[in-house]
Amino acid sequence: MRKFIVPIVLVCMFLISNCFARELPETPAGRRAQEVVELLNNTSSYELGNYIETQYAPGFKDAFPLAAHKGIVQTTQTMFGRVKVVEITESTYDEIRIVLESESRDAWLNLDIQVEPDDPHRIVRLGLRPGERPHGKNMEEEKNQQGQETREVEPPRDIEIPFSNFEELHQYLLEKSAANEF
Repeated sequence: MRKFIVPIVLVCMFLISNCFARELPETPAGRRAQEVVELLNNTSSYELGNYIETQYAPGFKDAFPLAAHKGIVQTTQTMFGRVKVVEITESTYDEIRIVLESESRDAWLNLDIQVEPDDPHRIVRLGLRPGERPHGKNMEEEKNQQGQETREVEPPRDIEIPFSNFEELHQYLLEKSAANEF
């Protein structure tokens, strides 16, 4: 029995790694996109600040303070939770555009990355913005398949909340999320 477990585990690991490799191409842009998805999902071996310092090209890194770069990633993490790649809309050697889906919400995110054409292929442009459901993804069919009802959500009240930086916004969103006030 024991001699069968190791081969089964190895086959599963191979299939899982190949599954992800097919989603994102083995190009410099594809590899950076995979790293950014791992950062968003908190599964990266990099610490966020260190990643920004070492993997962003100087012109892009220095265009904004470190806190702003970190704030964008942290706010995205708070708003979308874990994400998964659902569509590659464009892919070249040094650029990639992908659509990510939140695993916990009916929310979509567009990720655009451009990297340096030469080694070490640092990120020269990174765009994260809310997106739309990709074509072919029908929300009503998915909900019916899952046996869920469509329900109306009360629109948020107009509240003015001034923030002086991304860190304050991130902390506010974490508190609201923990209190289930969204």
